[in-house]
Amino acid sequence: MPKIYIDNAELVALISACVLKDQQAFKALYDKTSPHLYAILLRLLKRQEWAEDILQESFIQIWKNAHYYHSERGEVLAWMISIARYRAMDLKRKNDKENASNTPAVTKEPIDTLLQTELHDVLDVCLKQLDKVSRQVLLLSYYDGYTHNQLSNQLAQPLGTVKSWIRRGFHQLKNCLEYHK
Repeated sequence: MPKIYIDNAELVALISACVLKDQQAFKALYDKTSPHLYAILLRLLKRQEWAEDILQESFIQIWKNAHYYHSERGEVLAWMISIARYRAMDLKRKNDKENASNTPAVTKEPIDTLLQTELHDVLDVCLKQLDKVSRQVLLLSYYDGYTHNQLSNQLAQPLGTVKSWIRRGFHQLKNCLEYHK
């Protein structure tokens, strides 16, 4: 797989065109970002069909709500990931309530696909630079879908401590990613 770097400025231009209902821009946005979103969704949901469904729902929401994206609040891909992640977590909670525990496991880790791109090579380098606790809470929270309360229980730490670890980890990760731009 060739290494790909996604330029945020390019995504900002595409999402801005989506606000104007430019279907070609939406297709380009989908082509550039869907592999990343899909890999994250597959990691969270562990089922290909669920990941595909949530990916489609996420892009519908992105298309309908493109006007809610504001560049001063963060990068486009992060905004898109949060939309997909929230939809995935909603599905997980719904299925947890229905006690759907007989889901087949995904044999190939989707994080491997993510780490094959240049963007995620840099992310991997930056994650490895974090202290063990920060890396653990970020990965459990954003790749495995743990809530802050679940992390607090899992790690036997106060909720405020867990939130501080996550904030500190994000700050360190952001600084590292900005350095590697």
